[in-house]
Amino acid sequence: MTITHLKFVTIHPFGDGNGFMTSLDTNFILHRKDYPMMDIPYDGRSSYYNALERSQTRNEERIFLQWFARRYVKEYRRYART
Repeated sequence: MTITHLKFVTIHPFGDGNGFMTSLDTNFILHRKDYPMMDIPYDGRSSYYNALERSQTRNEERIFLQWFARRYVKEYRRYART
């Protein structure tokens, strides 16, 4: 799912990177698997764009994968506690 997000944003020819559609797709998959959906607030977009750009320019998917995983775990840490 995260690789699909990265690939879809990368191939999109416009400056916005088609973030709206990729976010919908990512959240659709998370929701279907009964996970909380990912929210990237407007004030947190710079780290998102930075991770995407570094991953794309260095051709290393793990950069974005690590960003996504860290952001997701940080956001939803409270769900892991029982």
